[in-house]
Amino acid sequence: MKKSIITLITICYWNLLFSQNNSNCIGITMGPSLVSLRGNEIDIHEPRFSYSTGLFYKQKIKNKMNLIIEVNYENKGSLFNGKTNSISDPNQLVDFKFKNNFYYINLPILFNYSFLDNNKLYTNIGPFVSYLTLQKTISDYPLNG
Repeated sequence: MKKSIITLITICYWNLLFSQNNSNCIGITMGPSLVSLRGNEIDIHEPRFSYSTGLFYKQKIKNKMNLIIEVNYENKGSLFNGKTNSISDPNQLVDFKFKNNFYYINLPILFNYSFLDNNKLYTNIGPFVSYLTLQKTISDYPLNG
């Protein structure tokens, strides 16, 4: 684990040192997200916090234009809380929870255009492809209630 952290810090530091003089750079993307799942009107899925992390390569095309290629790992999903009839006593209602997790590999190819010379105002436009690597549903249903 220490080797991974040291390697990650070295790559980030190297990128900061040499990206100013070069027309391309490599970096890390990561951040939180608030995701939700939409379905039919009967099921009400609550949004939940999640994360995304990945790597990017940025190639300068012209003065204000860049091409960005990313590989991201994303976790998405939702929470569902409800009530249903008990297995042992159909007249009794019990609470249950479902947590849906979807794990994706995301490959965006973005065209980046900067509106100002200092790159503080820009836009990214482009397609992406996502591949669902794993789907998990975790339930909290009382089997004895």
